[in-house]
Amino acid sequence: MLIVGLVLAAALLAQDVPVGQNGAYWVRTMHGTVGASQLSRLRVSTRGHVVLRGSAGDQVTYQLTERVRASSEADARRMFGGIKTS
Repeated sequence: MLIVGLVLAAALLAQDVPVGQNGAYWVRTMHGTVGASQLSRLRVSTRGHVVLRGSAGDQVTYQLTERVRASSEADARRMFGGIKTS
């Protein structure tokens, strides 16, 4: 489960993200940028690894990669995590 600011979550949900296969795993990666002035806070809660990198400027750039083991793309899409806001 990934919890982010409302603006960032809206940007993620608006994407129609392609899914690719890597061996027995299905992978989807989302990219984007949000103005930091639009976010009052950023909170991430996940069961996987998280890497945060700071930089100068007023933009938050993100890459979210999800990987699941599934027998078909349809199964993988059902298994990918949902994005919740708070």
